[in-house]
Amino acid sequence: MEKTSVIFSRRSIRKYDSSRRVSREQIEDVLGAAMHAPSAMNKQPWEFVVVNEPKGIAEIMRIHPYCESLGEAGTAIIVCGDRDAQFKIPDGEYWLCDCSAATQNILLRAAELGLGTCWCGIYPEAVRCKAFRELLGLPKNIEPLALVIIGYPKESPEAGNRYVKSKVHWQKF
Repeated sequence: MEKTSVIFSRRSIRKYDSSRRVSREQIEDVLGAAMHAPSAMNKQPWEFVVVNEPKGIAEIMRIHPYCESLGEAGTAIIVCGDRDAQFKIPDGEYWLCDCSAATQNILLRAAELGLGTCWCGIYPEAVRCKAFRELLGLPKNIEPLALVIIGYPKESPEAGNRYVKSKVHWQKF
């Protein structure tokens, strides 16, 4: 079977064309895709902070150790979860699953638009979460999950096949 979906070709990009910036319309497009992600009981507990001004980009690069390419890309989307808005159960929280699905939709839609992305984790690193909370002025109930770098790619890493048959178990492990 030919795999033409962007799911099979999308890769994390770490080199960007610093002479081009993602437009507001493109950002809103990918955020629209994010908001079409599934969520537990359709609670949609996500919140998004877009940072594309040089001062904010520099601050993010100062507090996150793995986002060196953000300076070239010029735009960051911080995906956050609202712990008060999520579907709640006594044994755990669903915001993490819901916001991860939204993050994946950002990555896929950006690839469809010809943009490059890289998902850089924030949660569950306590020091990183605190730094982002302070930098972005997040309320207590809002948890930063992921930093998505988005920009025009300057590289095209090979896709390759990631299917590993030994990781599939039928009926029982």
